[in-house]
Amino acid sequence: MRIEKLQIQAFGKLQNLTLTPQKGLNLLCAPNESGKTTLRVFLQMLFYGAPGRATDLAKNPRKKYAPFSGEAMAGAAEFSAQGARWRLERRFGATAAGDRTALWNLDEGKQVALPPHTEPGERFFGLGAAAAERALFLGQLTADSIDPDGDFQRRLSNLALSGEEAVSLQTVGRRLKQAREAQRSSSGRAGALPKLERERDALLSERDAAARRDERRTMLETQLENATAATERLTERLRDLDGAIAAAETREKAAALDRAIAQAEELEARKAALRQARQALRLTDGTTADAAFADALDRLRLRIETAETAAPAADEEQRRTQAEERLALLRAEQARETETLREREAATAHAPGSATLFFVLAGLFAAVSIAGIALPPLLLLLLPAAGFAGFGGLRLKRQKDYRRACAVREETRRSVETRATAIAQQESICALFSAAGRPDPGAAKAAERDYLQAVSRYQPVETRAEADAALATLRDALRAEQEARAGVDALSALATGTPLETLRREREALPLPPETDNPAATRDGLRAEQARLRDSLQQAQTAATQARTELQTAFRDQPDLASLEREIAERQREIDRRNAFCAACALAEQTLAEAAADLRRNFSPALSRRAGEILAALTDGAYTEAVISAELKAESAGAGQLIAAPYLSSGAADQLYLALRLAVSDRITEPDDPPPLLLDDVLLQYDDARAAAALRFLQDYAQTRQVFFFTCHRAYADALPDAHRLELA
Repeated sequence: MRIEKLQIQAFGKLQNLTLTPQKGLNLLCAPNESGKTTLRVFLQMLFYGAPGRATDLAKNPRKKYAPFSGEAMAGAAEFSAQGARWRLERRFGATAAGDRTALWNLDEGKQVALPPHTEPGERFFGLGAAAAERALFLGQLTADSIDPDGDFQRRLSNLALSGEEAVSLQTVGRRLKQAREAQRSSSGRAGALPKLERERDALLSERDAAARRDERRTMLETQLENATAATERLTERLRDLDGAIAAAETREKAAALDRAIAQAEELEARKAALRQARQALRLTDGTTADAAFADALDRLRLRIETAETAAPAADEEQRRTQAEERLALLRAEQARETETLREREAATAHAPGSATLFFVLAGLFAAVSIAGIALPPLLLLLLPAAGFAGFGGLRLKRQKDYRRACAVREETRRSVETRATAIAQQESICALFSAAGRPDPGAAKAAERDYLQAVSRYQPVETRAEADAALATLRDALRAEQEARAGVDALSALATGTPLETLRREREALPLPPETDNPAATRDGLRAEQARLRDSLQQAQTAATQARTELQTAFRDQPDLASLEREIAERQREIDRRNAFCAACALAEQTLAEAAADLRRNFSPALSRRAGEILAALTDGAYTEAVISAELKAESAGAGQLIAAPYLSSGAADQLYLALRLAVSDRITEPDDPPPLLLDDVLLQYDDARAAAALRFLQDYAQTRQVFFFTCHRAYADALPDAHRLELA
């Protein structure tokens, strides 16, 4: 497998970057903080993704490498693998679920779907994310940084014997044995299984006692069932009687609704007539004509006649004086009506409540209780009903008075508005009179012009005859409006105040019950039957209560047979499950022992040979062999003896660790088409001689697979003149 092109749109500090790696050794030499590790993490996340829910930046590369510009992380890689050329694109989200990945077969020119929950690296590298991180993407992995707690020997041993640093076969076997003995100890008396078996046997004894209790319970339940059936039967008959009694009340309510609907319909008709009459009085300036306006027109008409008969100036002065007196009177009436309107608005600020009803009823029952009067049950039922009915009627009367007061308030408001219009019109009339005394010769013609102009506010006219006809029409309209308003006021005082549509819906939702031949006699007979059935119901309820009380008293806190059977079954299922678990643990112990033996026979020797070859190359022959078993050792060429890993220097231990990592990578990857190997500053603890040896090894190693070598040391780059150079700029 070979990566041919890398394109980074945005990832950490790397943006709009394109790299074209070659086969063999690819060298990236750059100073610290230039983006080498960022490039390694990008390649790893491109093929495997990364978790994104951790708050610690060290554990959440999606946050750590998010560009400061806010641009979404994204990039692509083109590579050859499995006999074809491919392009992998990924746009990184805040979490793995937000990633958008696309895989293209460049030879066929089509997109290829990955299996669900499969990362591209699993398909092309043949390794999971954890294995790839240990075998392909090797960062600055020194012995001290990897093993701060001093368990470097244990981790190397685990890696050699199980392929996982954190997995010890001995620890797994010990935990399997502990898990099995936690269920049943070697003696057979301790553990979860013996405890469950004792609980199951105790439950079996309780089940026998519960079976005897069930016989007694069955008899009591039969008695309770009979009493309950009688109660339900009597309750059903009483419900039917209640329905029959309520039918008469329904008919009365329907009749009341019919009367209210008729009144509301008549009121709507009167209101429509009033609106029509007021529309007929609409003036051209948007105001409404009233009697004062008509009187003003009459006076203008009289002025024409006066001018035509050459009335003396004194008469004109008298008419002007009368007009001003009329204006003063209108203003005084307006002030009185405005004060009256404020008083009526204050009086109708709050609707009458019904809290008094509850206080009166509470006092009534308290008086009966204090007096110690024993009332029959029927009277106890009728007494609240009578109280509610009486005080309900009182509340209804108060509501009618309130609506009547509201109607008077609205009439006063309309009168104030009409008075304001009349004052404006009277002021116009006063302006028509001249204080100069006797009109001039053209006064008659001017008066006729003012008359026609004033009438045109109501209806367009051109002649005096048309104006006189319009004035007569106005008088008729005023009479019609007065009659319509009187009718609306009269009906508003009687109406309930409920909207007509609401009344109709209530009436439609109230179907009348069928009539009986003699409703009055039927109601009396039903009420007598109702009293008798209530006595029988009381007796049946008492019998049911006695049976229920005995059941609750005799079997209180006693487990029933069904629950005991369920508990016994649950205990048995748990016993069977734990026995199966113990058998699985025993089988796992045996399988683990066989697998460990097989690893020691096959995997470990081959791994030791390959690790020894790499270690010899890395140390320039200082160590010639690596022994990977329960204790890791390296054979020193000079001393000719095996040295355990804890006794090696940190540099030598680091070289042993890298040799083991590379040996594991060779063993677990496909030899015919190995995936690329990425080494990020892995020579930090190497001296000059061993660094030169390691560089020679990498040159040879890169002959069989693509290798990316990142370093911050220019000397290492100079020692690799044949390597393909990559630049981050």
